[in-house]
Amino acid sequence: MPFALFDLDGTLTSAHIWGGLMAYFSTRRRKRLTHALYLAVHYPLYGLRKAGLIGEYPFRYRWSSNLGWYLRGESETDAAAIGDWVAKTYLEGT
Repeated sequence: MPFALFDLDGTLTSAHIWGGLMAYFSTRRRKRLTHALYLAVHYPLYGLRKAGLIGEYPFRYRWSSNLGWYLRGESETDAAAIGDWVAKTYLEGT
């Protein structure tokens, strides 16, 4: 039976899924605008969380809910291949 395990914040691994997605597209020089926009929107949230101006839940919710930006426009087959790459190349052994 297939199952899915999500560790977006790195509590189970030393790597992060979002980092794997970024690495996948960065090494292929794809989705540069998506990457720039993702960082522009989410890194300020990190600073606000560190300063105690927003809580952990709003920070993590926004950070994780927008990861789909990286897969927008990808076919189901391509999205599965990207997921495999992240799991095998980026997360495996962490």
